[in-house]
Amino acid sequence: MTPSAADLEALYRRAIFDHGRTPRHARLPEGAQFKAERDNPLCGDQVTVGIILAGGSLDAVGFEAQGCLISIAAASMMCDRVSGHSLASAVDLCTRYLQLVSARSERWPEDLAELSAFAAVARFPARASCASLAWQALREALDAQDGPR
Repeated sequence: MTPSAADLEALYRRAIFDHGRTPRHARLPEGAQFKAERDNPLCGDQVTVGIILAGGSLDAVGFEAQGCLISIAAASMMCDRVSGHSLASAVDLCTRYLQLVSARSERWPEDLAELSAFAAVARFPARASCASLAWQALREALDAQDGPR
């Protein structure tokens, strides 16, 4: 069932404000094997994502960031969601999330759960850039582990 615009807005506010104000994983994992940095020169947001791989899965994921509430929330929720995933699953999740926030996904992605809150930012390109920053850095770090895809 597709949520109403009001439902989406309520989910957007609750999830994003919670993670933006009290981010989880807001530190790079000690001994991170792969790191990637991204910045948005238009708004000043900066993020570094670090990952530790073990047995083909993301054993630890963390970030350091300076930026707006949306950028911080996206990084926090990203870390929650991809921790423990296989490399292939994490890459797929990055692709689908980036499609969601860039308005290239026409269907409500129920399997993205709380991340679906970011669908609303697709209406605001500057905010979509903020919501994408950490995910782009994660994708770069994942690509670094075995070369570009």
